[in-house]
Amino acid sequence: MLTISGTTTLDNYQTALGSVTYYSTNEDPTLTNSNRSITWIVTDANSDGAGAANSSGVTSTITITALSDVPVVTAGGSLAYTENSLAAIIDNTIAISDPDDIELSSASVTISSDFTTGDVLELTTQNGISGTFESSTGVLTISGTASLDNYQTALRSITYHSTSEDPTDISISRSITWIVTDANSDGVGAANSSGSTTTINITPINDAPSSVNLIEPDNNNLSLTVNNIQTDTLLLQWSSSIDAEEDNLIYMFYAEWDTTGQLPTQIYYPQNRILNTSLADTQYTLSYNVLFDALAFTNIVWVKQPVM
Repeated sequence: MLTISGTTTLDNYQTALGSVTYYSTNEDPTLTNSNRSITWIVTDANSDGAGAANSSGVTSTITITALSDVPVVTAGGSLAYTENSLAAIIDNTIAISDPDDIELSSASVTISSDFTTGDVLELTTQNGISGTFESSTGVLTISGTASLDNYQTALRSITYHSTSEDPTDISISRSITWIVTDANSDGVGAANSSGSTTTINITPINDAPSSVNLIEPDNNNLSLTVNNIQTDTLLLQWSSSIDAEEDNLIYMFYAEWDTTGQLPTQIYYPQNRILNTSLADTQYTLSYNVLFDALAFTNIVWVKQPVM
C-alpha cells in the first residue's frame, strides 16, 4: 500500500496520483497472477468542519507480461573410469538454480564428444524423475516435473560405464553436457539452460586375444643352415581370432648360438619382433633369410612362443 500525505489542491492531487508508478523486483511476477488491481481512495481536507471524508475506491488494472528467465545448471567435476569397471557416478557436484521457477520439467545428459559404442548413461527413477538412454546417440533424456532440489539430486546420481572392450578406440575421454528445462510457471514457454560440461577420463586395459589357435612348426623349433637359408620359408598360421583392441600379432624369436659344435652352449634372448601382422590375416609367410638377418645370429635359431 502506498500512503500519500500533504494538504494541497484537487488539481495537485490529481497530478500527483497520475504520476504514481509500478514495477516489480520479482523474477517471477506472474507466479500467482498476471494482473494487479490498484484501488485509489482520496480523503478531503475537512473544509466544512464536519469531518474528513473518504472517497469510494476506484480501480485500475495492471497487466503483466512475463519474461522467461532461463534455469542454470553448473557442472565441473570429473570422473576417472577404468575399462570394465562398474558404473560410476559422473558428477556429484551438479548444482541447479532458476530465478523464476521452483520446478523443472525435463533435462538431457549427452555424451557430446567422442561417444563410442558401448558407452552407457543411467539414471535410477526417483521422485517422479525418470530417464531413457539412446545407445545410438549417447543421449540420456530425463522427464518428470519435480523440484529443483529433486532434479539436482537425480542428476548427481547419474552413472557412466562402458560395455566395450575397447572404450578408448576413439578417445581416452568423454565430454558430458548437462541441460535442464524449467516447468514454465510464468506461462511464456519452457526455457532451457545453457549446457555445462563434465569430463570422463578413461584408462584402458589391454585385453588378450581370444580364439587364437597357432599352428607352429616342428614343436616351436627350426634350424637355419647354409643349405636352407636362401630357399626355405616359415609358414605361420592361426585360426580366426578376436582381439578387442584389434592389436597386431607379434611373434618374438629367440636364438641359440653354437660356438663349439656342441649345441647349445650359449643362449641369447634378443627382443627381436620381426613379425607384426593383423590377427585377421590368419597366416604369414616368413623367409629364413629375413629371419636370419633380423636376429643377426649364426648357425641355428629356434622359434619360441609368440606374445600378443
